[in-house]
Amino acid sequence: MNARAARFVTVGAMGFALQMAVMAWLTIAGWPYLVATALAVEAAVLHNFFWHVQWTWADREPSRHVWKRLARFHAANGLNSVLVNVLGTALFVELAGVPPIYAGVLGVGLATIANFVAADRCVFATVVAEP
Repeated sequence: MNARAARFVTVGAMGFALQMAVMAWLTIAGWPYLVATALAVEAAVLHNFFWHVQWTWADREPSRHVWKRLARFHAANGLNSVLVNVLGTALFVELAGVPPIYAGVLGVGLATIANFVAADRCVFATVVAEP
């Protein structure tokens, strides 16, 4: 594993811990598990984006493009994460009877590789200077 991939996984692990904490808190508070999953994933997506900007891909594109990056991150990693996590969680819970927290863990595992490729190639790709 190269250094960037290691940083990606480290940030992802921190985001995963945040996601599971938010999901646990919301489900314990009585929120429906799919709503809790979506909100927990969004919290993790925002957390991960800011860490990736500052650490994982700090050598890429100037900070003046942070809002464009955030939009691309949501379009690529965020949308992928929400879809994979919500659909995966629903399938694991409804079809396999897996408890929601464990189903969330499985959903995260499904999205990791695709998210790294999307982030490296689309979100944090080196940008030619804009006029």
